[in-house]
Amino acid sequence: MLLPGVTRGLLAVFLIAAALWDIRRRRIPNFISAAVLLTGLAGALLGPGWKSALSGLGATFLTILICWVPWTKGRIGGGDVKLAAAAAAAVGLSFFVEYLLATALIGAVVALICYFLSKRAVRREIVTNLKLVAAGVMPEPPLRSGNGRVSVPYGVASAAAALLVVFVRKGW
Repeated sequence: MLLPGVTRGLLAVFLIAAALWDIRRRRIPNFISAAVLLTGLAGALLGPGWKSALSGLGATFLTILICWVPWTKGRIGGGDVKLAAAAAAAVGLSFFVEYLLATALIGAVVALICYFLSKRAVRREIVTNLKLVAAGVMPEPPLRSGNGRVSVPYGVASAAAALLVVFVRKGW
């Protein structure tokens, strides 16, 4: 019973480290995403078993499929995709939709915080871009901070959603 508890603790530490790294540097190192993936799969193997681990791999694969096009179009960063996919391994297919919804909702809150932390001129530009989207035109969004713009550390949303789903919904 000790090993599942250790993997749960490590998973939480790695997810929190990824979120903090993303906030501070707007980058998530590959070794942290790999640690999240391996810890999530180990937790599934040591807890429910190999079917749960396969479910985690399926959720990882689906996350990559979902994020592939936005990543290739420069809409989301590669580190965010890797962390979201790695965290999905701990979530599994049975809680995958909840994970996606939680990630989207938390991501919206993080985006609002970044919006309000940005300068006024940038906020006006964001509102203009939203109006363009409503009219069916997709503007090119900058992914980097600068000129008063605070970029969205979306890895925070993936990490927080995984923590919520794994520890609250799954009851790990």
